[in-house]
Amino acid sequence: MKIGILIFLLFVIQSFAVTTDIVRLKIRDSHLIFDDKLGPGQIAITFAGKMDVIVVKKILGRLDKENLRGHFFLTGDDALKNPELAFEIISKGHILGSQGMAPPNDRKKLTNEPSLEAEIQTGHEAVFFSVGAIYPFVRLSPRQGSLAVREMIKENGAFAFYWNIEYYPENPAQSIRDSLEREKYRGIVALTLNRDSSLAALDALIEEIKDRDLTVVAIVPNEESAWVDYPPMIRRSLRQDVFKNGSWYSRKLQLDKENKHDEI
Repeated sequence: MKIGILIFLLFVIQSFAVTTDIVRLKIRDSHLIFDDKLGPGQIAITFAGKMDVIVVKKILGRLDKENLRGHFFLTGDDALKNPELAFEIISKGHILGSQGMAPPNDRKKLTNEPSLEAEIQTGHEAVFFSVGAIYPFVRLSPRQGSLAVREMIKENGAFAFYWNIEYYPENPAQSIRDSLEREKYRGIVALTLNRDSSLAALDALIEEIKDRDLTVVAIVPNEESAWVDYPPMIRRSLRQDVFKNGSWYSRKLQLDKENKHDEI
């Protein structure tokens, strides 16, 4: 009797367990990451936008509780202002990418290709400089998908992420469910880093993942790729400086340690 109960409990626990599978991008894959990279019932969770520290910490807590990995696309500004949080994101096993130096709300940056390319380049470098690590992923909106921008990213060996599932702040939980149903429960989910409504959408998403037995995936480059040793879109001089002198995060830790020592 006790063995039967134990087996039943194990079955129940497993049915509610949520884990993250890994989808590796082969070198020959396109550098544009759409939902067609995923199989039936596969979901990739992404976060972007101007960062609110409190919201981000709550997001990390929810993901940790469910043993989930997400894709975080920070602006260069936010990463440099909050290097500890950027470091926490990547140290917890999440995917850390970039989305430009500042949130893409300036229409001039969206229509002027040279300035947009510079925005993407400097933002990616700033996120790398903040913690000394980054995945070769850049978050773009459909309006930023010009051929010149895509080619610039591809030539640098990086990947551009696009999404097909999103939510609306007016009714985050229901809208995320409606989007999932519309896309037949497969795709790349876009959540924000600065709204409490994103937390409600994330909670609804996790419920749907459990109820419909969806698979959460983390998209990462193939192990054959040299992106770890040679981060794409990072100038060699900056890369060498970070490897030699440490990231902004490591320098800040050292400075804080020295200040504490001086106080003693």
